[in-house]
Amino acid sequence: MSKRKKGGNASAKIEYDQTDSRSFFLGKFANGLVKDEHRKDLHGKLLTHKNRTDQRTKNNKTVVMESSSMTYIGKNHGPTSLNSAKGTLRQYVGIYDEKTGKMRVCDAEMFHMVPFIPGLDKVQPETPDKEKSYVEKFGSLVEAFGSKKKKQSFEKKHRNRIDAAEMEGVMAVDARHGQEHVRSRQEEKERLAEQIDSLSALPVCNKDAENVEDVYTLDTVVTQSELDLLQNLAQDFFNCTADNIREWSEKKKYPLYVLTHLATMPVDESLRWQRCKLLVYLHSMLRLYSVSPSQLNQPKSFSELPQTIRHKLFDNFTVRVRQSRCKPTRLKDRLAAFVLVLCLHIDEFSTDIDDITCDLHIGRHKAVQILRALGCQVKRKIKDKAEHFVGTLALPLQFPLEASKGGGKRRR
Repeated sequence: MSKRKKGGNASAKIEYDQTDSRSFFLGKFANGLVKDEHRKDLHGKLLTHKNRTDQRTKNNKTVVMESSSMTYIGKNHGPTSLNSAKGTLRQYVGIYDEKTGKMRVCDAEMFHMVPFIPGLDKVQPETPDKEKSYVEKFGSLVEAFGSKKKKQSFEKKHRNRIDAAEMEGVMAVDARHGQEHVRSRQEEKERLAEQIDSLSALPVCNKDAENVEDVYTLDTVVTQSELDLLQNLAQDFFNCTADNIREWSEKKKYPLYVLTHLATMPVDESLRWQRCKLLVYLHSMLRLYSVSPSQLNQPKSFSELPQTIRHKLFDNFTVRVRQSRCKPTRLKDRLAAFVLVLCLHIDEFSTDIDDITCDLHIGRHKAVQILRALGCQVKRKIKDKAEHFVGTLALPLQFPLEASKGGGKRRR
């Protein structure tokens, strides 16, 4: 058979001599291709089994390739062999002679060349026949004298046993990982509980206060220095007109409680500035209460607020879990309590809870419970033929337990 290139510059006559007993070996390196500049450094040798009468091992071969920095070993038997389909796959290599123009095709054998690392790659000694199990002895007989179908069947069963052993090992590793995961989750829950327990559910209460404004001081919610940082953000509230309030109401830009109080601002400039700053801070608290977890953990979340204010809100009403923040139910209730205390200060300690419950998206019953836990009196009033609930903070304070002991009223 002849072969000619398209350019017509070279041609070869291919001959295959089956009487040639020589065999070439091809190496496939596990860690990639050998660079051209390093090929000259490789020196190889082919090792064969000395016992040529044993049917099991007489065809076993080992190729060793050595360089100045690494040794590679390839075998045509064992787990690293590429010749798993013995007798069904053959390789050939062609040697082209430029002088004669002939190409000689010879038998070849492919070896999977694996790096040999001293100390890690240990050769397992062969097990004497007396110590072999029945299955191992039967396998040796099948490999030596069994038919092709019998060999394939035995190899399949052997692979299944190995896969089962590996599966048991993988399941054991997964079980350990699962236990470690459960342990880490438990530790995480304990850390989270510690963070929540470190924060009180209600603002600090001075039960011995002589004035109502000293029961829950404004500093427990926000200090004056922190309010002064909101001067620029309060500018829109300070200069707003009736048209602005109407437009904000249509677009639902601000909460209902904030819009209602913007319509009735103090005339005095200093009091007006103070009211605007308090409403800006209240608006930030209401946003934090209703924001979703994904929005809370966005990089630009609450970025318009001064850094001091943002850290204060996050540290007091959220907890960090791994790399994100969350709002447990107890901290949301804490935030609602602080919002109601700020509303009491804005409304001179008597506030209609209808607007704020709408902004918080909580039921009226829950708002009443929080106000009573703060020591407030909650009364129902009829205004414009509509029912309203008004929470009032007055001295002496009336807490739910004290009311049930003194007045004999049932606790709702």
